[in-house]
Amino acid sequence: MPFKKNVFLLGAGASADAGAPLMWNFLQTAQALLRDPRSGLDDEERKRFESVFRYQFQLRKAQAFVDVDLDNIEDLFGVLDLDERVGQPGAKAARENLVFLIVRTLELTIGRTELHPVYWEPDPSRNVNAWDRFAQVVARVPVAKNDRRASLVKTEPDSIVTFNYDTLIDAAMLRSAVHPEFCLGDADDRRTSPASAAKIRLIKLHGSAGWSHCPLCDDDRVYVFDDYAGSRAKTCATCNAPLSPLIVPPTWDKGASRSYLAPVWKAAWDEIRTAQRLFIVGYSAPSSDRHFRYFLASALANNYDLQDVVVVTDEAGREKAKTTYGALFTGAAAAHRLHFPEAHGFVNFVSNYLWHFVGGPG
Repeated sequence: MPFKKNVFLLGAGASADAGAPLMWNFLQTAQALLRDPRSGLDDEERKRFESVFRYQFQLRKAQAFVDVDLDNIEDLFGVLDLDERVGQPGAKAARENLVFLIVRTLELTIGRTELHPVYWEPDPSRNVNAWDRFAQVVARVPVAKNDRRASLVKTEPDSIVTFNYDTLIDAAMLRSAVHPEFCLGDADDRRTSPASAAKIRLIKLHGSAGWSHCPLCDDDRVYVFDDYAGSRAKTCATCNAPLSPLIVPPTWDKGASRSYLAPVWKAAWDEIRTAQRLFIVGYSAPSSDRHFRYFLASALANNYDLQDVVVVTDEAGREKAKTTYGALFTGAAAAHRLHFPEAHGFVNFVSNYLWHFVGGPG
């Protein structure tokens, strides 16, 4: 099988099989955790959740004038972020509490869900969850005796670009002895990887629940942790202030103007520009997301070797995805490149389709 450089673009749907809420039901999930006395939230955490919903209620008067969906985490985060930038009273604390709510909700919902195994081997001990298998295949870690993929000659490695805050892929890489390169530039506080470790780019466009920064120091240093708790519990190495999780709203400027994420967005642009096969997994490409459409257009306008665009969604969203991406990738040549495998979400795609596209056991 001839080699093609693969770039995987992951949206919220790629984490849904692990229990992560989607944008439209994220706040509903957080409210359910708040109401549940057994959710794992302590009294102080509940107060922080409650403050977010109080601020959300105060904002509802704007809905009399503007079409904004404050029950959608994207819209609420975007409004709060703008409120903070213009100095609206109470917005800074509310934004900090919303960031906490996002990280804590991901920690509790994904932590409660057993990751789906994929069954490729007669030996049950070789069956791992879909996220581990995905990391192994992308990084060319041999996972079967007849795995051809490790022998393929590559001029450039595959990469992953994600909109998601969660650390599902990060953790899968660590379990699979794969080192994630976050493309944070000099800001990355992380220790260097072993020379023998497999490495792939994991480009997190909106930041990560596993990243933190100091809200007081005037620098771009990013602290990278292996879990959610680390991003909340540590203090700044310079001023000893509590660190804040580094995530930005998935709306309007997409955080690209934030200096610590500038190299991340540049790395994503480079990866899409050089992709020969682009996988779009669990991302609906809403018409409101004009920024990323412009970003994608800019990168692909400079891509002279794109051969395939593979769109992976669940069964319910497949027809809508065909319409959306058919309109996004216009022209006969572009339409010929579009593929919509009959996968039922991320786990099914990894289990039954991924090696068909990228090469694996024969």
